[in-house]
Amino acid sequence: MSNFYDQLSPFYHVIFDDWNKSIERQGSQLNNIIQSNWSQHRKVLDVSCGIGTQAIGLSKNGYDVTASDLSVNEIERAKHEAQQHGQTNISFSVCD
Repeated sequence: MSNFYDQLSPFYHVIFDDWNKSIERQGSQLNNIIQSNWSQHRKVLDVSCGIGTQAIGLSKNGYDVTASDLSVNEIERAKHEAQQHGQTNISFSVCD
């Protein structure tokens, strides 16, 4: 299964009309949910993070994020994307 996602990683962003806007939108929506229910929490676990769409969005909203995926290539791309977005409070790992 990880082979499929490894091959998908260079193209993952094209499932979104505008991937950067999706980062912002999903981060904002998740922040609203978290703040409505668990406002005291600032640490988030993102399992099956893919290329980091939600992890980056949450990080931009001030969360410390631990993100994992089974695909080595997706994690490498997520690390790169997080760096490009100036997000340093995300810890990435490969696991299933």
